[in-house]
Amino acid sequence: MHVDVKPLKDNQHIKYMTCTKCKVHLGYHNFVMIGTINDIMLIYSAPAKSSDLNQDGTKLENIRCHIEEYKRPWIWIFDGGGMGFQHYTDLSFNMGLLNILSNNKYIQGVWVTRSNMWLRTSISFVQTISSSPILKKIKYMDGNIIEIHDAFRKEGVETHSVLWILNEQGN
Repeated sequence: MHVDVKPLKDNQHIKYMTCTKCKVHLGYHNFVMIGTINDIMLIYSAPAKSSDLNQDGTKLENIRCHIEEYKRPWIWIFDGGGMGFQHYTDLSFNMGLLNILSNNKYIQGVWVTRSNMWLRTSISFVQTISSSPILKKIKYMDGNIIEIHDAFRKEGVETHSVLWILNEQGN
């Protein structure tokens, strides 16, 4: 499904966050600032759209680079759609990511959309071995296109940003 998307308010543009790899290949890690809610940045990423399939420590360090860029409150919209085996990570990576998120004073939550069994199982497992407060800030925004739309709108995401997310999910 294709949805026509209006630009962000006040002629803002969707911003691709930059690390060294993303400066060379725009969107290499697929971290995109798609809008705000009450001055809280909405950062979208979809592992299936990332070009980084490395399983060494560089992927985690590049994610850290992106996350440390955010010097004001933000919410991570994590799109699990289209993830295949090559996108799955091991416990060591997941715990490293949890550590990065737990030490980020600006993150307000993680909204997971189009989750899959692997993603939900990984999150559930990490929740059994960690009491990090960020784990209590995970929300699932799943369902059909109308349910996903309504879940984001209920959280205060503006229509143009929701349509952008839905358009990404359709690609």
